[in-house]
Amino acid sequence: MATKSAGELVFKEDYINEMLNLDIRMYKKFRKSFNISDSTIDMEIQNFMRLLGWFHRVKNIPLENLRFTSLIYYYPLYSCFEESLDIEEFDKKNLYLRRIAFEKSSTNINAIEEFFENNSNNNRSKELILLHLINLSKFIFKNEIARSPDFQDYSDLFIIRKLRKIVREIPKHPTKDISEKIIPWCEALEVLEILRHNASATHTKKAVGKKKITLRIKSRNLLYFLCVAFSMLIPPDRPDALVSLQINSQDKKNNSLLLGILKNGKFTFKENMDNPEDAKWYIHLVKYKTKKTYGEYWSLPIPNIKFRDGKLFYDYIEDWLKNKRNYNNECNHNYFFRRQIDLEPMTPSDWYTMISTRFINYTFKAIDSTTLRHMYVTELRNRGATDAEKIAAAYAMHHSLEIANNVYNEQEQYEIMIPSENKHMEILSHILE
Repeated sequence: MATKSAGELVFKEDYINEMLNLDIRMYKKFRKSFNISDSTIDMEIQNFMRLLGWFHRVKNIPLENLRFTSLIYYYPLYSCFEESLDIEEFDKKNLYLRRIAFEKSSTNINAIEEFFENNSNNNRSKELILLHLINLSKFIFKNEIARSPDFQDYSDLFIIRKLRKIVREIPKHPTKDISEKIIPWCEALEVLEILRHNASATHTKKAVGKKKITLRIKSRNLLYFLCVAFSMLIPPDRPDALVSLQINSQDKKNNSLLLGILKNGKFTFKENMDNPEDAKWYIHLVKYKTKKTYGEYWSLPIPNIKFRDGKLFYDYIEDWLKNKRNYNNECNHNYFFRRQIDLEPMTPSDWYTMISTRFINYTFKAIDSTTLRHMYVTELRNRGATDAEKIAAAYAMHHSLEIANNVYNEQEQYEIMIPSENKHMEILSHILE
């Protein structure tokens, strides 16, 4: 029952029964009533389907019986007063319903905790699943809350109180277990390639025929790709620097993404170049976290990567600026990156969520900007980067080589020692010939 991000079932023998399909449609309608984005709703449903797949395979619940209430049991919260009942009997009946609610909630929690014990989930993934289940609980009990005088809001529900308690108990120190989140850099690049493919697509793949992708969805997909691309195709920077980039700003007080040429410390905009076809994109930072230590920053030219299908990275930047960034003429600022719904400038928190959600969708690991910095530093060392290359990368990431070695490097001890093997054999070569 687990699904890929596009909704395709992982196990071909699985199917979604009619009632579960109705649950999905009704849940989407419920969440959209709160102006929740389609991508967030899809991620929630993907987690529900993953849980249902586990319930089917481990708890032996037949596919035809699976529903969202398999995850969060429904039970009446309140018994309406009947003339045939006296007050004492009425109170006893509602007390019984409360006991049932407590027991059913405990059963739900036990199953969820068993799922976590038998599946590899880092703390952030656990937290997301629990938060999604809280939203599912609100959906399942929405009508009961409306009719019960004893339950003023969702926080009175036993199941939600229990789920929130588990969330509070999850350690909130991601840096302590960051090694659990990292994946090989090559796998991260494959996620980037999937996002690029989505950004290039013009039609969705359907069982029968094709459906043209709307401009809004094209814009969203291109934004997803560019956010991850700017975190991987250049040395990963901090979110506060990236979200602050303004397009070709000539105000020296602004962080900027500039198109032109940098020579001998002087920048010339494309329109003023003798050969404008040679223009490159640069990042210019005058405000960032470690500015006092490293000063004003100019990046090297952003590489115009040529991808497997021959498309160039700069083509995607141009498409964003000309067609997708302001697709409905409501983007009233000059920041390169903007939010996908209200088109306002992105915040560092938006950026963290954007990056981590993309990786959760494809790797089930909440790989955020900080994790990518760890992965990049580790990859450099695994590839045997020279000291000069390590120093250069550290400068591009606005920290010292010492910080790179002691904070960001996630190599295991044996990986650190690998480069010494060749040198050791070289030392012994005179007796091995």
